[in-house]
Amino acid sequence: MKQLIGSAVFICLITVSFTAGTVFAQSPTPRAAKIRSEVQERKQELREDMCQRVTDRIGERRQRFEEHRDNRVNIYRGIIERLKNLVTKLKDRGCDASQVETDLTTLEKLVDELVVAFNLFVDKLQAVRIPVCQEEPGDWKTAMAQVREQLQLVKAKHQEVRAFYKDTLKSDVKVAGQACRATNE
Repeated sequence: MKQLIGSAVFICLITVSFTAGTVFAQSPTPRAAKIRSEVQERKQELREDMCQRVTDRIGERRQRFEEHRDNRVNIYRGIIERLKNLVTKLKDRGCDASQVETDLTTLEKLVDELVVAFNLFVDKLQAVRIPVCQEEPGDWKTAMAQVREQLQLVKAKHQEVRAFYKDTLKSDVKVAGQACRATNE
């Protein structure tokens, strides 16, 4: 009989423990709900903080790249203006400046392509902050990879402009100047 009573008590305890476990699992205490809401608020604060930091960093970098672009473009536009003046002087002296004019047109085209690539880079850089600041962050790594690819394209265009200036344009200007001096002497 003692075994029967002991078994009955044991079964009752097991049943009560299972029932109590499901009741506690289904209805959280007010304290647990408060903790969950605090965690959600903290996550939201962290997301907003991260969004602000990313926005500030991107803004600073965008400003630096825009200044860099403007400086480079001003330098190249100044070179183009000086070369146009040189072509005018060569023509006034009766010298052949057709090769320099052709090179000048090519240089203008390359500088315009550089500006377009730079503008596209700056736009993509500005678009990066959008996935970070959304409620459900997008694929930030993909967006940054696109920005890096565009930056590499900008660097390649810049190298192309510099190489053309150094290797082709300078030597053609030198040849045209020497030919003009030889003709006028």
